[in-house]
Amino acid sequence: MQIVNTVCERYSYFDIDPIFRALSSGNSLNRNIINQMHICSQSSYLSFFPGDIQALTWLVAQDLSTQTVALNRVCTDWKQWTPSIMRSYSVMATSSLTPFTAEIFAIMDQCPPIHEYKATMRGGYYLYLCLTGLIIILLGVYSVFVIYATVPESDWSLKAFLTPFNISFCLGFVSLIIVDITYACYTYQSLTNVYSEHDVSTQLWFSLDSNLNLMYTIILTCNAVWAISYLYFSWRRSELQVRRLFPRYFSVAVYSFLASPLLILSPVPLAIMHILYPLSGFTNFSYTFQGVSACTLMLLDGFFLFCFMRFLVATKIDQHSPIDAKFLIISRYGLAATVLCMIIGGISVYLITASAGLSYSAMALYTAMTTILMHFVMLTMVLLKVGLYRQAQYDISQHSERIKTIQKMNESTQSGTAARSAKALLAVPSKEKDWNQFGDLGKAGSSREYSLSMGDAYSNISAISTASTDLSRTSPEPRCDDNWAVISFYVN
Repeated sequence: MQIVNTVCERYSYFDIDPIFRALSSGNSLNRNIINQMHICSQSSYLSFFPGDIQALTWLVAQDLSTQTVALNRVCTDWKQWTPSIMRSYSVMATSSLTPFTAEIFAIMDQCPPIHEYKATMRGGYYLYLCLTGLIIILLGVYSVFVIYATVPESDWSLKAFLTPFNISFCLGFVSLIIVDITYACYTYQSLTNVYSEHDVSTQLWFSLDSNLNLMYTIILTCNAVWAISYLYFSWRRSELQVRRLFPRYFSVAVYSFLASPLLILSPVPLAIMHILYPLSGFTNFSYTFQGVSACTLMLLDGFFLFCFMRFLVATKIDQHSPIDAKFLIISRYGLAATVLCMIIGGISVYLITASAGLSYSAMALYTAMTTILMHFVMLTMVLLKVGLYRQAQYDISQHSERIKTIQKMNESTQSGTAARSAKALLAVPSKEKDWNQFGDLGKAGSSREYSLSMGDAYSNISAISTASTDLSRTSPEPRCDDNWAVISFYVN
């Protein structure tokens, strides 16, 4: 018996079947050994011809132990090539005249590659369901913040809410929600179709099933839209800095930014071709264009960040051009978002270049990491908006206190000394801007209101200051306009 088992494990059907037939024809072997050789021969035959009706009929008629031996033989023969195991099992399940029992499916599930695949898809399904819930909650929090914190109830209108920042931000939110939902549907359908459709390929997210390929095309499209939305934020943050640092090549930067959506969306046409022609072999080309898309995002975002940081460093050095606190908030959160996007791009490029040698679980892990990091980018942008709101509230309260102090001093005395003291109190500290130059904040997009309107509050404070004291306004600092253009976009 041990010899039979050893021979059966080491040789294929075409090697052992002639030998076993010759040995079985004699009368020197007992029945148990002959049965063992017959089981080995049938199992090895089934491994090479999983759709053979006679072999499947034999399998269904056997007891559980024999079925286990036969199915484990299929698993062992093809353990180095997971798609072949899955296709063999699915062909067996769909070709058998007698439906497989739950016990047979349970044996199939114990095959290590099948177990790993199902565990990966099951984990992915629950992960993307959780991510869907979290991103919807984050969108809800942001919506409540915009409605009740940044826009006064008297100014509620479609125009007040549809600012460039909010439109781009909501587009990113919607794209990410669709990605999560589609990934959840994809993993669920893949999990339920393991033995009903032999459509898996060596690439986890490209299938021989057009329905699954349609889902993945939706994912690629929404990922590209999200990347374009984020790149728009990055461009608006650094546009003036690019103009200042590279005036001769600014037009090149503009055209590169305008052309970037074509490169970021470049994987989509080939993904559509993969829907129409699943066996056409477009997978490798699609991965190439996915790499182009990821590199485009990393290069442009990295260049914009470089210009922004160069400008920030130069502004810190220039004592005559102090940095507004809100500008620093934008720089910190912008840097965090850029670092996250660089990691996303790096993982995407690695996944594309190394996918041929990665297991299903590794491919799913790297894909999940990029999706989770995209959620963190959205969280960072929400925190940026909240940070600007809190800083604006603080600035308004501080300046209001100054105005109250000046008014009290004007009421108490009209002497020249008091007037000079009032002027000193209005002077902006070394790292703050004169408030009177911010009177046009509300005109940058729509009238924002942070408890007091962001725009109206600055304007009103400036007006109160001018009315209460006959003090001259200070001239804007050299780089104030650049800083304020960036701040106004994110505020509105």
